[in-house]
Amino acid sequence: MSDPTTEGNTHFISPRLLKGLEYQTPISKFYAEATYMSRRTEPDSLDFTLGDSHEMPLPGFVEALQRSSIPQNPGWYGYKGNIPESRQAVSAALQDKRGISILPEDIFMTNGTVVGLAICLHILAGDGDEVILLTPPWLGYRRMVHLTGAVPVGVPVDTNTFDMDLDAIASAITERTRAIIINSPHNPTGKIFSATTLEGLAAILTDASRRYGKPIYLISDETFSRIVFDQQPCPSPTQFYPFSFL
Repeated sequence: MSDPTTEGNTHFISPRLLKGLEYQTPISKFYAEATYMSRRTEPDSLDFTLGDSHEMPLPGFVEALQRSSIPQNPGWYGYKGNIPESRQAVSAALQDKRGISILPEDIFMTNGTVVGLAICLHILAGDGDEVILLTPPWLGYRRMVHLTGAVPVGVPVDTNTFDMDLDAIASAITERTRAIIINSPHNPTGKIFSATTLEGLAAILTDASRRYGKPIYLISDETFSRIVFDQQPCPSPTQFYPFSFL
């Protein structure tokens, strides 16, 4: 029997995980070999490869996290989940800053956006299902879909306007389509999808859901929804379609 720790020995790794790693390899190769890596820490360099702030967090934010980590009673359990106060705060913030009404009991706390997306995909998709992505997509979507056993189906955005191609999305939907991931402002193009476009998408998803007798879910990744300029409105896709995860 060969040594499983030997480099290149992957027979002990599940095929599903290996398929997901195919999308990670070029990225890992870039970070390992690009000259950028040797310059990213230079004082006059700014690293725009990832959405990692160059500024330190606000003191008040850090202090709030520190206070929340202090045990409040002898039975305090470190792995806190859906604390009612947290869910209420998120619900109020969504209403105040985005005009989105979501009940606290419909809000679930996760360890960051990536974990939240992964949970949504594992809930909705499985072997043989399809999940539609706008391409070019954020680098993690394809890998996350593959890890559920589903197949990512790419639909290119318009090369001139970066807007979503609604006709192409409608054509890409099949009886195996389980969900579509929408990211607005879109990463990597920066495109903000208009209310008119999102209404059109909602109509397509509603029609397809009726045709196939089951809901096609919309997963709205709104990581950058508050990073907008020139007072541009950034409507949430969830405001136009009921079968949505935000």
